[in-house]
Amino acid sequence: MNSAQAPGATVERLGITKDQLILEVGFDNADCDLEIRSAITQKSGTEFLTSESQEVVDAVILWWREDDGDLVDELVDALTY
Repeated sequence: MNSAQAPGATVERLGITKDQLILEVGFDNADCDLEIRSAITQKSGTEFLTSESQEVVDAVILWWREDDGDLVDELVDALTY
């Protein structure tokens, strides 16, 4: 993460609230911020949903890497998650 903020402060800025359903896309244990993930699940009180889920979600956490392709294409695709 490129921020000096604590994970809890970042989650507050994202507007995550209790009982929200959050879809996580692109997670990789090797390079994703585990502190942010933990802070999000603590704040929401729910586990992340995967792309296989058919639930309507309140938020999407999209982990993106430079070599993942075209970010704009993925953001357009994210409208249908």
